[in-house]
Amino acid sequence: MRILTANLRAGLADAEALGELLEARSIDVACFQELGPAHVEAVHDVLPHGILEPGWGRTRFYGMGIAARAPIDVEVLPLEGRRGYRAVLDESLELLNVHVMVYASRTTPHAGILRRRQMRQLLDHLDATPQQPRLLLGDLNSWAVTPAYRALTSRLRDLHVDYARTSGGAVSATWGLRPGSRRLLRLDHALGSGIEVASVEVVTLAGSDHDGLIVEL
Repeated sequence: MRILTANLRAGLADAEALGELLEARSIDVACFQELGPAHVEAVHDVLPHGILEPGWGRTRFYGMGIAARAPIDVEVLPLEGRRGYRAVLDESLELLNVHVMVYASRTTPHAGILRRRQMRQLLDHLDATPQQPRLLLGDLNSWAVTPAYRALTSRLRDLHVDYARTSGGAVSATWGLRPGSRRLLRLDHALGSGIEVASVEVVTLAGSDHDGLIVEL
C-alpha cells in the first residue's frame, strides 16, 4: 500500500500534476493539507473514496481530507484550530492526517495558543490508546528541535528517520520559501507505532512550497 501526504500550498499547487502523480505512483491513499477546490476533481478521478473538504478565501489554509482508491471510512478528529482526519486501514491500522497550527500568523489571532491546544488534544488522542497501530501523516509545522516534534516522537517513531538509517539514505527538508526553491525545513512527517514501512520517499509537488512524502507499507 502506498500512502501520500501532500500540502498543496493554500490551493495553489498544480491540480493536473497532482492527479498525474497519484496515477503514476499508484497511490492507494492520500492525505491532503491546504487542499483547494481545483484539486478535488483531479483527486476524485484517481481516488474516488473518502472525504475531501477544500478551503478557499479566508479558509484556504484549512482545506484537508483523506482520499482512497477503495472504499474507506473517514471521520473528523476534533482538534483546536485545524481539525484532523482519521481512517482505519486493513481493519486495524489507524491513519491520522494532521496539519498543526503555525507558531504565529498575521491572519489567525492567537495562533500560538491554538497550536498548544491543538497539540494537547492530539497527544491526548494518542495517549488514550497507546497500543493502537497507527500512522500519523501531515504538515506538522515542527522540526527536530521543537517541543511539538519531541512530544510526538516520544509516543511515535519517526518513520522517515528510521527508513533512512536502515537504507543508508538521507532525511531531507520538505519546505522552502516558494515552489521550486531550496528546501529549508523538514515540516512534513510520517510518524508511526506498531508498524513497519517498506520505504519513505520525498516527492516533488508541482506548484507547492512543500514536498510530499510517499510511505509504502
